[in-house]
Amino acid sequence: MLSEFTTLNGVDLSTLNIYVVRLESGLPTAPFLPSQEIIEDYAMNNDVPYYFGTKKNPLELDVVFAKINGYWTWDERREFARLLTPDNDDYMEFYYHEDDEPVKVYYVKYTGGIDIASTSNREGYITVHFRCDSPYSYSQVYRRIDDLSAITEPTLLSPTFVNNGDDYLYPELWIEKVDNGDIKIKNLTNAGKELVITDLIDGEIVYVNNEDGSIESSLSDTYRLNDHNGVYIELVRGTNTLQVTGKCKLTWKYKYRIKG
Repeated sequence: MLSEFTTLNGVDLSTLNIYVVRLESGLPTAPFLPSQEIIEDYAMNNDVPYYFGTKKNPLELDVVFAKINGYWTWDERREFARLLTPDNDDYMEFYYHEDDEPVKVYYVKYTGGIDIASTSNREGYITVHFRCDSPYSYSQVYRRIDDLSAITEPTLLSPTFVNNGDDYLYPELWIEKVDNGDIKIKNLTNAGKELVITDLIDGEIVYVNNEDGSIESSLSDTYRLNDHNGVYIELVRGTNTLQVTGKCKLTWKYKYRIKG
């Protein structure tokens, strides 16, 4: 058995007496790094290709679910089928705990068909092929709040912001402005890159998605992209020293990208 602690789409599968298992003998396998493709092209009369970069493909998982000390009743099969096909059709959060490793979270949808292998007593297992939404697994979601509502000069965040992942981190950020004015957040660890949003209003909350670049204001008919300098928060691996200018309260939401 691989894991007794498995969550799919917010449901603890142990409450349904469903577990992730390993069927074959030998060493178990798990995703380590995604497949990647080399992007290149050839020019006429040149056997050496021009290299443009690589494209990393989303991770894929083969997972076997089984009932332990029980069998798949008709109603339980239908319940698990509904869990695998949510109404909102979004990628589902999936994670299971292996040995002493930290929890790795995947965001998955199943691909291909799904069959159930069972005996005449309905004992058996269901094998699911999942495709992830990205080439990474993730940590669990973290939240952090920094109250800078009383500062009068550029101030360093304390404690420093640590990216424990294996890649850049682009957190979601809610900025609640205190007094009218500008907000500046400079990453002194990452070449001094500085996010600037000007002319904010006291009490206004601005949401910044530093990964996809979207910015939203809590004020109606107010669009802050024109008041933004086009720079986003990018946290390097390890410790990041952030300097904030302008009174505000910051709420961060983030998850680390994990490789290996």
